[in-house]
Amino acid sequence: MCLGRGGKPVVEATGEPNYFYLRLIDFLFYVEMRRGPKRYVVWGLLFFLALGPVVSAYEGSAKKDWYPSNILRLPQGMQAVLVDKSRQRLYLITGAGTGDLTIERTMVCATGEALGDKAVLGDKRTPEGVYFCRTILVPPNLGRKYGVCALPLNYPNPMDKQRHRNGGGIWIHGIREDRTVRSSRGCIVLENEDLFSLAQRIKLFVTPIIIDRKIQLLSQDQLKSEKDLALAFLERWRFARETGDMDTYKACYTPFFFSKGRKLSKWRSHQFELFKRYRLQMEVEIKDPMILRTDAYEVIAFSEVFRHGDFKAEGFRRLYLSRNNGERKIVGEEWIPAPLMREKWTYYEETLSRLSLPEKRYRIFYPLPKEGRYEELWKFLEEWKNAWEEGDLDRYASFYSNRFNSGSMDLEEWKRYKSKIFMKNDIIHVTLKNVMIHTDGERVSVRFLQIYRQGDFWDRGIKELVLSRKSGTWKIVRETWTRNW
Repeated sequence: MCLGRGGKPVVEATGEPNYFYLRLIDFLFYVEMRRGPKRYVVWGLLFFLALGPVVSAYEGSAKKDWYPSNILRLPQGMQAVLVDKSRQRLYLITGAGTGDLTIERTMVCATGEALGDKAVLGDKRTPEGVYFCRTILVPPNLGRKYGVCALPLNYPNPMDKQRHRNGGGIWIHGIREDRTVRSSRGCIVLENEDLFSLAQRIKLFVTPIIIDRKIQLLSQDQLKSEKDLALAFLERWRFARETGDMDTYKACYTPFFFSKGRKLSKWRSHQFELFKRYRLQMEVEIKDPMILRTDAYEVIAFSEVFRHGDFKAEGFRRLYLSRNNGERKIVGEEWIPAPLMREKWTYYEETLSRLSLPEKRYRIFYPLPKEGRYEELWKFLEEWKNAWEEGDLDRYASFYSNRFNSGSMDLEEWKRYKSKIFMKNDIIHVTLKNVMIHTDGERVSVRFLQIYRQGDFWDRGIKELVLSRKSGTWKIVRETWTRNW
């Protein structure tokens, strides 16, 4: 990509989608408006000084033996995905043995528009907890707005249900347009190339997706003490099950336990029948346990082999635990049989092998001329800006097409969103600078630096409007915004 000066065009590589974060071209685009080589250098240095600590926050800490508190144990070679909602970052982490962790890749992501943990359907919040991918969705059965593919998570999990959380349809998916941070309805959204790379590393049912409001770092010594307690609990549960010690086994569960439609009393009866049937001739083998947690709960996930004589059952088990005053109790369980996992893994690998990224195309942006046939576009932008500043919702909405969309919002949702802003009594000021245009058949894309002020609040960033002409009138069909901090 390159940026021309003195009225020369801006060229950028793009596809479906672009990016969520401030692209280099947008930064240079913004600096160009500051004018002068000294300011160019100063702002460039400030940008990279600010970006460096954010990108390397965890990498630098890991070198000093500080680790994310969410991962107590991750066996060597196994991977986990860690999402920090406060930083809008997704980290791909690999267990490196002896309790060490390696950050394989850091990706910018977008989470729910609303802050906080998901509680109810439609609250536009991203849930916080430990989740696992169940399958993969791809076009043509996946809508174009979700990008190259989607990985549905097992929300609500047993702990969410215990806490009366509802809703669903929480995915990791891609995009087909620019997206700002915190702009989804609750999903985790990645740029298509990042998602394509991540999907290659995900193992269905096994790779944990840990979502937290803000990742905390702890020393390895602090994590080790917690890990040892969790492993001791797991061994006590395993040994009680293997030896038929019903009292110890029951003591591992909370009175509120629920699994597969069974409350604790029915679960105990079921297990007691198994103990009687196998008459202590059981062997329970646990392989590669992962210990994961958030502030609310803990998950121990592992491969399990159950043997009794010639009978053998293999699968993957997840124990969801509460922690009260250091005491662990099982709140819920999930069991995935090995044959089902192998079937799903085969489908997943075959689907990924057929997947390809959209071909990139190039868009050229020129400074928008103020004369000739472009005068009407300048008039359109000025009237659109005036309606916005005056808080005239009806007139403002008249500039938008009935087919308009912005992120997850259609026209009606957009109007409801804007009406809440217009209801405030503060005066709105909108400034547009360095307006540029890209033409694409009957559509044009207009991009500019936008400075927005309302009362004590102000914001600045790159806005792009995609306009289409209908019956001789321009209408906005899509609007994207990339905040420039």
